[in-house]
Amino acid sequence: MQEEVGQVTHLFIKPGHGRPMEPCSSIDVRAGSGIQRDVNARAMSPRHILLVRQEDLDAFAIAPGALRENVALAGLPPEVFVPGSLLTIGPTVAIRATFLCEACKRIAHVVPSLKSIADKRGLLGVILSDGVIEGGDRVSVQNEQFPPLSDIPYRRFLDVVASIPPGQVVTYRQVVIGMGVAESYMRAIPMYIRRTPAAIYPLHRILDTEGQVIPYVPDQQQRLADEGVEPIQASALFDAPTQARIPLERYLWCDPTLYLS
Repeated sequence: MQEEVGQVTHLFIKPGHGRPMEPCSSIDVRAGSGIQRDVNARAMSPRHILLVRQEDLDAFAIAPGALRENVALAGLPPEVFVPGSLLTIGPTVAIRATFLCEACKRIAHVVPSLKSIADKRGLLGVILSDGVIEGGDRVSVQNEQFPPLSDIPYRRFLDVVASIPPGQVVTYRQVVIGMGVAESYMRAIPMYIRRTPAAIYPLHRILDTEGQVIPYVPDQQQRLADEGVEPIQASALFDAPTQARIPLERYLWCDPTLYLS
């Protein structure tokens, strides 16, 4: 285990997707939720906060906030700035580093190339304890405190599905949030389901965006019934076959502690 110490240099809140970053003197964070007033403050998400090394910003002559990071940190060598680390900021805030943020087209206009910054876009994390992060706060990093999440979305899909408890369900949207990917990834969920062995993973606990059972998941309705999940039978228009819909208000799984340990 290696421990290093650094310092907070800049703070930002992301008020909405596509909206300018909002510079702050401090940010209020909550365990299992994220940064208050930030668009990524969602339970079950592995990307509550994005941290970037100040040295990487300086090396590419990138202005703070341009990578859409929440926190810029100085004094941390790259070898400790890795997934699986525990970051402690100020007197109370603890963060689990989950995985590296992808270099996506949203930052293409501020970097020489996406390839050049592929592993320097920043480190995503989950808030483990409540508190306030302020500019100038001391940061300590301890490596190898948690299992790192995979950089491959499909593997994170498998991890989320394996975590769904018996007697509860998720929709495509909950799966995407738990994977830490953009909502556009919902289009990929049917493909992921088809390539995943139902004998190993509880695919029957995944519903479509409307909360309905999925035709290509084997014995889904019966397997849910075996776990005590009772559907609502809703007749479709024009005498089409009835479709089973699960009452999400009763069975939807949402665990804010998913990535807290």
